[in-house]
Amino acid sequence: MLDSDRSIAVDNGFIVVYGGRGGIIVEGAIHHRYEAAGGRSLYFINGCIVDDGLNEHIDGDIDAFARFLDGVGITVDFYKIAIEWLNGGNTWKIETGVPHASFSTRESMDDEQGIFCHGIVVNRKDLGWKE
Repeated sequence: MLDSDRSIAVDNGFIVVYGGRGGIIVEGAIHHRYEAAGGRSLYFINGCIVDDGLNEHIDGDIDAFARFLDGVGITVDFYKIAIEWLNGGNTWKIETGVPHASFSTRESMDDEQGIFCHGIVVNRKDLGWKE
């Protein structure tokens, strides 16, 4: 991501999620890199990304975690972004129910092999962020 694009994303509360070599990149209003050879799900609460250690416990069982929080009097909305490596297609794929804009990238401008990554841009407010 270009520095000028990163500044625009930060200033406007945009989060950009896409796959890169060896992992998943989150840039803009939140910045983090995850090693994830096959993919993973990212969870957001109140516009913030869930800590990696906690993420490991709730992946695949978000409903149980939400029931646990509700049982101790904490009500939160979870937002999920799933990223998957499609080895047969040699590309990253992203799925989410969160409103977003999509984009595709290639390895390079000269790459005729096709799309390497599908990415998304999300407004942090659509992930529960309250200023």
